[in-house]
Amino acid sequence: MQNYTFSFRRRFWFKNLKKCVGHRLDVSQNKMVVYFSNGSLREIKNWIDCEAKLGADWVLWTKNAMEKESGTSVKMNIE
Repeated sequence: MQNYTFSFRRRFWFKNLKKCVGHRLDVSQNKMVVYFSNGSLREIKNWIDCEAKLGADWVLWTKNAMEKESGTSVKMNIE
């Protein structure tokens, strides 16, 4: 499966986490957990103070994951 870039900003500059294979928000602990292709992970604490930016590579990753799970083609309505 392909990877995507997870970008986030806490104050001024965006940080890019490359080769991501998933992310999950843990609301109870106010943190974002990002998973990488090599099996590692990163926890971003105080997530309420951050902003995320996901690009077209994440959309394609999500589409491929949906197709793999459903076993059928997923059409994208891009205008």
